Amino acid sequence: MIKSKVLLFAGMSLLATGLAVLAGNPAIPEVGVSDPHLHVFNNRAYIFAGHDFADPNGKQWDTREWWVWSSADMVEWKQESVLKTEDTYIKRSGSMAWAGDAAERNGKYYWYFSNAARDTGVAVSDSPGGPYRDLLGKPFLPAKLTPTKSYDPTVFVDDDENKTLFVLFGAPNWAKGDSYYIVRMNEVMVSLAETPKKIILQNPDGTINKADDKNFLHKHNGLYYLSWRSHYATSTNAYGPYTYRGDIGTTHDHASFCPWNNQWFMCYTIFDRTGAHRAPGLCYVHFKDNGEMATVEYEIKAYGVGRYEGTWEKIQAEWYMAASDGTVKREIPGEGFAVHAKKDSAWLAFPKVQSMMTDTPITFNVACAERTGAVIEIRRGTADGDLLGTCRVLPTGGADIYKTRTCKLKNRPGQNDLCLVFKGLGKEEVLRLDWFSFR
Repeated sequence: MIKSKVLLFAGMSLLATGLAVLAGNPAIPEVGVSDPHLHVFNNRAYIFAGHDFADPNGKQWDTREWWVWSSADMVEWKQESVLKTEDTYIKRSGSMAWAGDAAERNGKYYWYFSNAARDTGVAVSDSPGGPYRDLLGKPFLPAKLTPTKSYDPTVFVDDDENKTLFVLFGAPNWAKGDSYYIVRMNEVMVSLAETPKKIILQNPDGTINKADDKNFLHKHNGLYYLSWRSHYATSTNAYGPYTYRGDIGTTHDHASFCPWNNQWFMCYTIFDRTGAHRAPGLCYVHFKDNGEMATVEYEIKAYGVGRYEGTWEKIQAEWYMAASDGTVKREIPGEGFAVHAKKDSAWLAFPKVQSMMTDTPITFNVACAERTGAVIEIRRGTADGDLLGTCRVLPTGGADIYKTRTCKLKNRPGQNDLCLVFKGLGKEEVLRLDWFSFR
């Protein structure tokens, strides 16, 4: 738990009384990055977004252009390119640069953008960061294509052999029985392979009673997750029907989901400290055994991803920034999640751990069923980095029995990049890690 005196997420900022701002959220502050869609291309993260020229009073959003941002670590972000509405078939400037989404095909990158609430265009580039140019000179999804509006596209690439391409769009009014539409795209990415189909949403929550654009689609363990704002529904088929599952509690605006380095991330809309601009927030995403997504932890909503405070009471194992193969994030019923190290030398990376004391003790809450026990090596940066300490883990009496084990590190003060390497002879798994702490 963060020990700051004041934590304000309702205003979408993290403020610490008497201290500098520590938060990683907003991920890109004070410039107006709206409607963020997160993707990873060539092992680099990209946010495709609108540029929000906001009313200082926070009453009106004025998105006149789109831009792309990129990052190697989801902490430091770089502006890559800008696409202006007047350089597309729209041909004029104004608050028409609404939400879009991107995908890669055969070495080309396609950016599908909304012309306000009218229709959807498509731009192309040889690089994910751009520059992008209008590919068709006319709408890709024309107005009145279906009973819903033809804007707010999501592009989904399935994980089947053909990498089947879909685009979703629309602004349904749930109370009137409306829904999103989904349609398969042709290989060339600029034409439709079929007639758009209405998505059936079963048992939507009673509070969803107004028009909702902001859709997104991702897939995990064979389930398709249709989301809007932080509501979501699941199906075993991309076309549906989808069953409403809940609200993970992050945003009332656009959001997207993306895997990277064996972790899942959510990028969603929050606000800057002034309230005058929209901005992207980032958090980790966890999936329960029954397919539900867990509610996002308060600390992570406030602090973001890719950095940690050594003064926190606990750093949860599932908050890792990267993990090797042989690690599995699993639910501890009623108590959150643990990471199972399924093979020798599996590892978890926790970069940018702040405020560490010199040669600090570290305590692990861990379960180990192997009679020979296990070892946690704490290394600098990577799995083969300098050894900072070794924690011997004796058997805890069972795979679900967690006990604390403590050792002392040989570390420098301040910020450290940590990698936890799990060593052991267990045939099924080496150990399970719940959390660790420097307290």
